Amino acid sequence: MITNLRVSFLGDSFVQGLGDPEYRGWVGRVLERVGVAEPFELSVFNLGIRRNSSADALARWRGEVGARLLAGADNRLVVSLGSNDAMPGEDGAPRVDRVDFLRNVTELLDGALELGLRVLVVGPPPVVCGGPEHLERLVAVVPELAARCAERGVPFVDVTGALAEDEVWVGEATAADGAHPGAAGYARLAELVLAGGFAEWLRPAGGDERVPGRVVIREARAEDWPAVWPFFQRIVAAGETFTYPTDLTEEQGREWWMLPAPNRTVVAVDEDGTVLGTAKMNRNHQGNGSHVASASYMVDPARAGRGVGRALCRYTLDWARSAGYRAMQFNAVVASNRAAVHLYESLGFEVLGTLPEGFHHPVHGYVGLHVMHRKL
Repeated sequence: MITNLRVSFLGDSFVQGLGDPEYRGWVGRVLERVGVAEPFELSVFNLGIRRNSSADALARWRGEVGARLLAGADNRLVVSLGSNDAMPGEDGAPRVDRVDFLRNVTELLDGALELGLRVLVVGPPPVVCGGPEHLERLVAVVPELAARCAERGVPFVDVTGALAEDEVWVGEATAADGAHPGAAGYARLAELVLAGGFAEWLRPAGGDERVPGRVVIREARAEDWPAVWPFFQRIVAAGETFTYPTDLTEEQGREWWMLPAPNRTVVAVDEDGTVLGTAKMNRNHQGNGSHVASASYMVDPARAGRGVGRALCRYTLDWARSAGYRAMQFNAVVASNRAAVHLYESLGFEVLGTLPEGFHHPVHGYVGLHVMHRKL
């Protein structure tokens, strides 16, 4: 049976891809890279309009996005706004001030979520001709925008600072109209969106969780353990990210990781069946604390950089939500493991507290252990 996956991209001329001589922009490039295999049928609607601010998009989104929704389909929305808001108006002030911008985007996100849409937000690209003041406004508002997204469980991809420092983006925009890059600049933006987890977000819901063309996440089986143990052992023995004994035996590792129901252990495999990573998910506490879930993740270091960790984390969040948990908590995130901390924060977790010098890192010495939490 064919499943319809329908994605609307709402935003400004950067979403539209203005200035790209290949007419693909960043939207076309990310879709070209990820692809969607059968039995999923992908329909894409580019709703980018030049000079649109958050106020303009808020006024039109329901009619334009709503007309493209299909009952029974997997309907999605990608939003990228803010670049025009921060540009000066006739009076020299921003076209839309920070407070109104955040209010507009929040109202839009809440409306989309009420309709049952899965939403992703891409941060505002900088307008080179806007000068330092424009960039300062964007840099100041991006953390607040990311926080609004995190509160709602909406993934956020930050591109502002990276593009402002990118010679290709700045050079092409400067050589053109001062705002819009050419093909290479849009390719840089597309890479940032892909690195921010777009492919994982696009995976169709239902059945095995898929990162299109890359990863399938399924229940772990006993015969998967021989493929998991080698990288499991290396990660544990390194002593940099887990509080497990560094001399953990294979039997102990299997017992601790391969959890029986109602808890769960999964593996992420590629199209050839190669195990790329694994996750376990379980109750964080018993009794009156059993409404909070927890999870742990391991990705084969040789397979890093493919979005496997993000895909596994999203999978565990979906599992916990569907199992009726009210929140997910990580009890011991090593503070020096910045990649993990950044990943979790990008998916809506926050640091509730830190145990000072709670972990003895073999390189960095005594570092903190974070307790991280997000509501479901």
